[in-house]
Amino acid sequence: SDGSDGSDGSDGSDGSDGRAFGVAGGRYLVIFENNQMDRLLAPSYSVRTPSGVSAHRRVVVLKALAHPTRLLLTEALMQGELCVNALRELAGVDVSTVSKHLSVLKGAGVLHSQKRGLNVYYNLACDCFGEFLQCVDQVCPSPAPNGLRGAQASACC
Repeated sequence: SDGSDGSDGSDGSDGSDGRAFGVAGGRYLVIFENNQMDRLLAPSYSVRTPSGVSAHRRVVVLKALAHPTRLLLTEALMQGELCVNALRELAGVDVSTVSKHLSVLKGAGVLHSQKRGLNVYYNLACDCFGEFLQCVDQVCPSPAPNGLRGAQASACC
């Protein structure tokens, strides 16, 4: 590409072990073969929410939670610390798959881990995750029978 279409003119590779995908505005995301986000280059400006929190930081956390298996793992950890093998059994996937999901959650700051002997134990980084999910449940429209539109969500908190 000559760059006139907004791309950087490269073949999509950035010289790393992953694959680079162009994004409008000169930002790009490198996705590694193990599906881990290794590097996310943010725009040259920092978007802040009205409360002063980085919007980019919130997006990273929400994306980490936006997978059914990762949500299942996180909800299980609301009951307390669990080892990788217990989480693997719960999710019904192999150890490498659950480890990848846990790595995404840990990278986003949702989880903490501690190695003890041969096992790695995970726990939630904050105790308010259950309250967050209750709020999410409040804003989710309820399912309607026969494919009709769901009822409007009630106000939260």
